[in-house]
Parts: sequence; structure tokens; C-alpha cells
Amino acid sequence: MTTRLKIADYCLKASKSPLGRPICTLLPAFSDSLQEFFSGLRKYEQLKAEESSLNNYLSENNGGKVTIVFDAKCGPNSYGDFAKYLFLAKVLQSKFLVKFVIVADELGRYWRNMTPEEIQVLTHQYVLLASGIVHNPEVNVVLANSFKEIDFDEKFNFVIFRKKTLDRKLDFWNIQWLLILLYQKKWFDFSSLLNGDDFLPPENRPTKPYLVWHIRSRSTRAIDLDESDRSIIENYGRIRNIFGEKVEIIVCSSSAGLLNILELASVNHLILTSARKYSQDFFGDIGLAFHARLFIQLGNGGIYEYFVFSSRQHLIAGLSSGRASAEWRLVVRFLLNCRRTPFIIYPWQQEFQNLVGSVYSSKREHVVPIDWSRVSLNVEKLENLSRD
Repeated sequence: MTTRLKIADYCLKASKSPLGRPICTLLPAFSDSLQEFFSGLRKYEQLKAEESSLNNYLSENNGGKVTIVFDAKCGPNSYGDFAKYLFLAKVLQSKFLVKFVIVADELGRYWRNMTPEEIQVLTHQYVLLASGIVHNPEVNVVLANSFKEIDFDEKFNFVIFRKKTLDRKLDFWNIQWLLILLYQKKWFDFSSLLNGDDFLPPENRPTKPYLVWHIRSRSTRAIDLDESDRSIIENYGRIRNIFGEKVEIIVCSSSAGLLNILELASVNHLILTSARKYSQDFFGDIGLAFHARLFIQLGNGGIYEYFVFSSRQHLIAGLSSGRASAEWRLVVRFLLNCRRTPFIIYPWQQEFQNLVGSVYSSKREHVVPIDWSRVSLNVEKLENLSRD
């Protein structure tokens, strides 16, 4: 256990003492910082209670059933954030039988601008992704027609964040923070991360070495995070300079994004292949990416979440950092002792995994700021290792 976790545990005990309780109630009124601290402490208390409950359940029911519910009423319509649920399923599956339930009978704020067809496609993709992680998916991956039909009362059934799940208020950040706490408490290590075995490649695969480059383009929301045409052209030139002409560069994006990128490639003589040559959807794209020589993402886009939850090497840079919330600062940075560095986002990552010099940029640049000399050097090291 880290020193910070010990301090946090001490603060929790102090706040519950007869003397500490009234002090904790009064202090936030005098300081915004103290108010944020105790808000973060309460969040940490919830996470610690969940980890403690899991431990108790494990000691009593080794190999028992644990249910994870992805609920569209409070969950995101994002492939990237869905990766958090998948990774938690894999972590817990080493100790329990995991049941993974997806329900979309009521839609939260993230989903409200989607058409019924888009919702059907997305939930189907979620089922496919979960089926690649969860054992015996025919039984243990369920797309429920209604939240009311989910059975939470089976014997030996532990529901992750039971109260929040039953109240339909489970925020996906709770899943992420629980993963960080489980790692700090040594529930899993680097060997437990996602890998190529979790995502099968498409049947139609490239016959020569290839890279998968994910480009955010022509998005329907947060369009300020899209890559500019100039950025795509300049980064293509740098990638080709490092990897040469013999490597196939496969690009994946949204349907509208791919049309724009391929038109740009045609006009500017960029040798790029659409992911649709080998796969028809996100599930195929992620399988293609996990079996590539390297995954590249220079800017924002959800696929990167799968790689920062993985043991695979990757080239990710230029993500827009945004402004950390008070809960993130207090819970993740201080209490869980998880600090973002120029190379890593989560504590289980190793610096050697990311071939680029910096993950986050302080603001969105027209051309993503990348230390290309470092990339070239790391690729050379990677090549030498593969030859040995």
C-alpha cells in the first residue's frame, strides 16, 4: 500500500471519530480546498468500501459470480470509455466467474442524439467486444431488453457498485478509479493487461507488415479535437520516413472521416489503405489494430483507451488534456497516487510501451507536437529487439 493510501485511510478513521466528525463538517465552510479534499475523501471511501467488499466476497466465494452492468442510462456512448468495463471484466475474471450485462432500455444524456439504428449498431458492437473478453459469452454476456429483467438476486452473485447500479447512477469514472485502486492493492499486474488474445483479427488480414493509424476526422461532436488536413499530411510524411514504403499503413476512422482521409490521400499522393478493406466495423478495427506491427494515434480518439489498458507497444501523442476535475485531482492524483507523466496515463503502464515523447499537449495544436527524433530512435530499438 502506498504512503498516500495510508494517509487517506488515517483521514477516513479520523473523520469518523467523535471529535473528527464535527471538525470535518465545519472545515469545508472555511476553505474551498478543504471542501474539495473531503469530497475526494468521500469518493475514496466509496472505492475502498467496494474493494473491501470484493475482498470479503473472494474469501467466502472463491470462484463465485460477479456481475458488471453497463447501463446506457448513465454509461457513455463511447468505444473508448467502454474499454474500462471490458478491462475490469478481465481483471476480475482471474478470480471470479464474470457476468457482463448491457442494457439500453433508457438512454442517458450521451445517447440522446443517436438514431435507433445507431443505438442498435453500438450496442451490438459492445456485445461483440464483451464476448471476446468474457468466458462462455453465450451465457455470460447478456443484452437485456429491460433493466427490470436483470436478475441481481442470484445466490453467490456480487454486483459491482451494487447500490449505484440498482439506482442506475453508476458513472463510468467509478469503474476507472476502482481499476486504479485494485492495481494499487495488487489485484493485478502488467501480465493481466489486454493483449492480442482478447481481440481476434479479421479473417481477411494484410499479407505484409502493417501499421494501424487511427485518425479522428469529421466527427459529429467535439469537432475541435479533429485532426486538420495539414496535420494528417505532415504526420503521414514523418511516419513514412521512419517506417519506409514497404509497410502498409491502414487508417481507421468514422465513415465520414474515412471518406475525407481517402480523398485527401488521393489528392496528395498518400499511400493509405482504408480499414474497411479488412474489417467492417469497430470490432474488426480493434482486432486489426491489436495484431498490427504498431498502433498509432496522434490526437484524440477512443481506440487509444484499449492500448493504455494493454501490454502492447503503441505510439500515442497529442491528446488534449482538458482541465482535471476536483475529484480527479483529489482521488486519482493524491489519494490513489496516480500522476500523469509525459509518457503514461495509468499507473500500470510502462514507459517503454509508448514510442513517443509526450502523450498530452496543453492545448490543441494545428500539427500535434511530437518528438519525432525520439520516435525514430525507439523504433530503431524495437527493430533491433525483434531481430534478436
